[in-house]
Amino acid sequence: MALSQTEASEMDQQPFSLLAGDSLPFAFMALHTPEPAPPPGLPEARRDAVAPKMTFGEACEECLVHPSQTECTICISDLCSHEIVRTLPCQHAYHASCIDQWFARSTLCPNCKTDVSDAKHAELL
Repeated sequence: MALSQTEASEMDQQPFSLLAGDSLPFAFMALHTPEPAPPPGLPEARRDAVAPKMTFGEACEECLVHPSQTECTICISDLCSHEIVRTLPCQHAYHASCIDQWFARSTLCPNCKTDVSDAKHAELL
């Protein structure tokens, strides 16, 4: 059943709106309601397992940091041997306070975007 040209023209001129009685069926809405997203970031309880705290000097001695890294790329400050850092499985190190703030909103390494919460990194720890 096709609309006449007059009916189609009248429809084009009327604004679209949903009235109180014009709601989607509840079953359809239930099927398309998204699940709540998990909180972003890495929970504090997992941070020590994924990226333990140590001094930058210790991390360098244990070869846990890429040899060319000399600064925290979050705050753009040099890493000194006595400063407390977290070393990620991808061998990037950051001041512990800098990466903890980052982990509050992301599980990705700020440099290489490796997901540090990924289970495949467990054997690297």
